[in-house]
Amino acid sequence: MSRILQNGSCNEQSYLSSSGTLSLFRHDSGICHNPWLHLLSNTSQYQFRYDRSYRYWGITIDPHSFGGLSSRKKDISIKALLLRARYSHRNNKSLHFLTLLLVVAFSLTYLLGCSSPNNSELYGTALNNHDGSRFSLFDENDLEVTDRTHLGQVHLITFLFANCSSLCPLVTSSIKQSLERSEDIRNTPVLVISVDPKGDTVESRIAFKNRWELSSTWRYLNGNEKELESIWKNFYLNPQESAIESLNSQMGRKYDIVHSSPVYIVDDEGRPAVVHTNPINPDHLYEDLIRISKR
Repeated sequence: MSRILQNGSCNEQSYLSSSGTLSLFRHDSGICHNPWLHLLSNTSQYQFRYDRSYRYWGITIDPHSFGGLSSRKKDISIKALLLRARYSHRNNKSLHFLTLLLVVAFSLTYLLGCSSPNNSELYGTALNNHDGSRFSLFDENDLEVTDRTHLGQVHLITFLFANCSSLCPLVTSSIKQSLERSEDIRNTPVLVISVDPKGDTVESRIAFKNRWELSSTWRYLNGNEKELESIWKNFYLNPQESAIESLNSQMGRKYDIVHSSPVYIVDDEGRPAVVHTNPINPDHLYEDLIRISKR
């Protein structure tokens, strides 16, 4: 189970499993109600079933009816539910049906965030309910940057290290090409989070930015390893140091960081909305950045 929602007044809990099925449980005087919602694979609709004491209702909700309404910006009341309902019952008590609708209204706000109508148009992988990571790091100018610094702005997050000579240059180049395609996104903030806290000194990070002629909208962040490990984990990275023995003993011992360099598009509410993995296509990254910016 990856998510738990609670409604304290009704003592309801919602569980979203990895399969995309949301189970809602309401405990009332020791009686366990067991409704559930399931995303139908072919119709992009949610099917709601409610079964308690020989009473049954089935409801199908079409998220597309809401026109991409952001669940995090507006509350949805029962009167606003543009749903197509079909129900049969063995006990014609309207009170229980009203209870069902209340449960649907409570859960729908969460579900609409899981199934955006625009996700099918994205080139990258749409992220549903990814909360990102809390952090407080420092850039190459020793200025603090937190996960809230760019709240209200669509921005990018990626993971590099200054002495990288393989993957990092490709990712950096792809991001630059994407941003340079349009004045509308040219100044999009880019947060580069280090995967080499020991090697990414202030000097090496400044040198990296100068070498790539990166603007001030790029901020190269570093911090203590413990905090970085938490961030890496939340963004599904596991950097590993790999020693490389030099053929020339005078060059001494070198090292590399084996890591992935995904590029996350973070929406204006601070939630990672899309991730692009290597190889990064600059055109696709640009298109997704435009789409997320217009939401």
